[in-house]
Amino acid sequence: MDTHVGHLSYKFYRLTQAYLHPGYAKEKDVLLRQFEAHRARRSGSKPPRILELACGLGDLSGVFPIENYLGVDSSQARIAAARAANPGRHFEIVDVTSAHFDELIACADFIFCHGLLHHLNDENCRALIKRVYRLALRPATFVAMEPLAPERPLLNPLGWLICKMDEGYFIRHADGYQALFTGWNFSTDHYDLMPRFPLDMEAYVLPIL
Repeated sequence: MDTHVGHLSYKFYRLTQAYLHPGYAKEKDVLLRQFEAHRARRSGSKPPRILELACGLGDLSGVFPIENYLGVDSSQARIAAARAANPGRHFEIVDVTSAHFDELIACADFIFCHGLLHHLNDENCRALIKRVYRLALRPATFVAMEPLAPERPLLNPLGWLICKMDEGYFIRHADGYQALFTGWNFSTDHYDLMPRFPLDMEAYVLPIL
């Protein structure tokens, strides 16, 4: 997606997201399924440590035990809103270029993001994936959930328009996201947003052993 027709105001963007992802129920189903699979792969008594990258307002934090979850974002305003909306849960303002970000990855074994990769170009996406793969506390699981650009824009003009107006400039087709994980033994978890036509989503799951 190489051109944009504009950006939604943040307030309208949130309303659009609330419509497309009512309660983030389908994303939560994916996360719960992958989290349970991750726990089954682990040995020992220590509970998993969860790290959400670009957590925004913390909409997905409630999936996980309160004591084992940490959400990070570079936006002070969004972290403040996440703390207000999810009392007792842990959120931090983190610069992703900092050594502290590396330290947080190294302490986590279930790392996920929702709608982060489509804000990054291919080079930066691959650098992030490599960083997580290199630093995560093994055995680990990385899950990235992303919207899919319509394969046939003329048959799905509303989906095309939503993608063009998103804050991220790199909403890809499924094969574009999958190419970012080339060389790793990843799997996909495809889900649609029906009845919230017109977009589909896909989760990319990377076990780190």
